[in-house]
Amino acid sequence: NRHNYPALAQPPERLAVKGLYANGVERDLSSSEAGTTYMSSNPAVVTVDRDGVCRPVGAGLAVVTIENGGVREYAMFAVDDPAHPAAPIDLTAHVAIRRGSLRVDRSPQIVYDLVQEVSITNVTALPLVGPLFLRIADLPKGVLPLGDTRQLELPEAGLDLLPGQSVSVELRFLNQGDAPIQYTAKLYHGRAP
Repeated sequence: NRHNYPALAQPPERLAVKGLYANGVERDLSSSEAGTTYMSSNPAVVTVDRDGVCRPVGAGLAVVTIENGGVREYAMFAVDDPAHPAAPIDLTAHVAIRRGSLRVDRSPQIVYDLVQEVSITNVTALPLVGPLFLRIADLPKGVLPLGDTRQLELPEAGLDLLPGQSVSVELRFLNQGDAPIQYTAKLYHGRAP
């Protein structure tokens, strides 16, 4: 379940939780009286009461964890600041970024001759809300990337990177002076700065 709020003045929203039982029976489990619990990962962005009523209160990202009878689901929230809509949010601390070895491209596109596979893994216990962008910076002089920002193709529905899930992206470089290729890699939500 994903919620995008363009501004902080949005009304509260109640999460709907349903249980599916034998013979196609469906029950509303949204109330805390049904044993459902709710917890916001970031109450400075979204608060949630005991009956699943969510209220955006600040700009940023939040994940509401919903649990009932040992089953866990998530509702993801992206709340924009009206003064800075779609501002990028640095999520680098929430992922492991592993760089593969550089290899010469046997069939270079135009003149980009070095290729590197980079793997990004969510190391948190909560989903990371997409869209997600990998940005590279601080390349040595004479090393040119084929684009310094790449949007990640997220698995499944393509909206979020679940806990423990990994995605890979291929980077291409032109090395005009045989400099060692080193750079800073960062992951952002929304868009890269």
